Amino acid sequence: MAKYSLPNRILNSTMQYTHTRNLYLFSMSVVYTFAFASLYWQQSGLYSDNGILPLRLQIKQNERSNLFIVKLAKYFHSTPFRMMECVLLISILLSSSMMIFKCLRTSLTFALLWLGYYSCFQIAGQFLYFQWDTLLLEAGFLTIFVAPLRILYLKRQNTDDFLYQDRITLWLVRWLAFRLLFASGIVKLTGNDKTWWALTATTYHYQSQCIPTPLAYYAHHVPVWLHKFSTALVYMFMSGSGILFFSPFRLHRLTACVIQICLQVLIALTGNYNFFNLLTIVLCLGLIDDRFLGYSQWEIVRDDVNETNNQSKHSCSWLTTLFRRIIHLILLITFVYLTIRWFNIHWDSKQKVIQSKITFTRLQLDFFLQRFLPVCMFLAWCSLMFTIGRSVFIALQRPKKIYAKIFHILTTVFYGILAMSLFFVSMVPFTVIEQKTGRALPYELQSWYNKFQDYHIFNAYGLFRSM
Repeated sequence: MAKYSLPNRILNSTMQYTHTRNLYLFSMSVVYTFAFASLYWQQSGLYSDNGILPLRLQIKQNERSNLFIVKLAKYFHSTPFRMMECVLLISILLSSSMMIFKCLRTSLTFALLWLGYYSCFQIAGQFLYFQWDTLLLEAGFLTIFVAPLRILYLKRQNTDDFLYQDRITLWLVRWLAFRLLFASGIVKLTGNDKTWWALTATTYHYQSQCIPTPLAYYAHHVPVWLHKFSTALVYMFMSGSGILFFSPFRLHRLTACVIQICLQVLIALTGNYNFFNLLTIVLCLGLIDDRFLGYSQWEIVRDDVNETNNQSKHSCSWLTTLFRRIIHLILLITFVYLTIRWFNIHWDSKQKVIQSKITFTRLQLDFFLQRFLPVCMFLAWCSLMFTIGRSVFIALQRPKKIYAKIFHILTTVFYGILAMSLFFVSMVPFTVIEQKTGRALPYELQSWYNKFQDYHIFNAYGLFRSM
């Protein structure tokens, strides 16, 4: 019978993120291509002299001469409209090339794409004031650190594609996905919209959304009880499963990832939100690993005693397996119980339908958020510290030469400090959904947030606050 063992170059790590990182970078290249191409296609109708919001008049009225595109236009003796068109074309060419050539997916090229979109965001006015535009700016900024810090990413022959900071940088992507999805579910209730509290918002949503798809017609005409039931599940799936993003159990993170991706696919099938759903799915890639993508680290070796002993050391004991299964079962039962209790989900034998309604009040929701939000941030902080610690440990154990150990440890520590800084500052926009928790944050965090607010690398989210 064939046996398996880990290669010698992989030490003390059952999860790798090399292929996950490459998939994320490729996917971000696709998102950037869609974003720039969509804006370029609409540019003449929006920003030309005969457009809805001419750039020439907008700049003249607001006296905004310090913008990046305006400065480029003056330098090249061109108009802002033509310079914006040039930036879009170059960005489309660069992002589409990055889809094809892996060597171009570096920090430098993603920084150029971020600068291109930010320069368009500065000058485009209200047509780029949607949350998916600011989401792309924040995700694009994080992608600069996820990508390899090189001019061209050329991998040497017979060497692996491993980066010690992958765990840390992809954790930041996971944190952004959590803030987006958790807040998007909560604000529907904190916005005090009657339709969201009555679970009937989707009876209007499919008609009032941006661009309904053909399937939106059929979704709109489903029975009211199904609208209510699906809305209750959206609350629990979008916000309730978010806490699993920071679970120490791999199964929990993968389950949350699958739930969120399926939810985004359903939203995309019933409404056209440009690249928003695709970008949200890409952010969920921070929850997976190479093994989930089908890249196994195990090599087939001969059946001998040493390899058998090596395999037995890595296998879980029956007691550990039993403990894990008990935890999974408790979590599943708790999730189902809270869903039924909070939304009073029951079978109506008279009408032969599933009935549901919200059983808590706004005051109870506020009290819950006051207690739960600090818990979320504490669990996220523990998860980040564990991620940084494990990355540093791998950087200490894996390299064979002393100077390589020192270099990789210092690099990993640098990314760890950067991740902690970004995490702390991002708490400010995250706590917008609960003001008491936000006021309890140190003033220094608010000060740092104000310094970078114009760049939109830290944002508050919350889609469809009201119908």
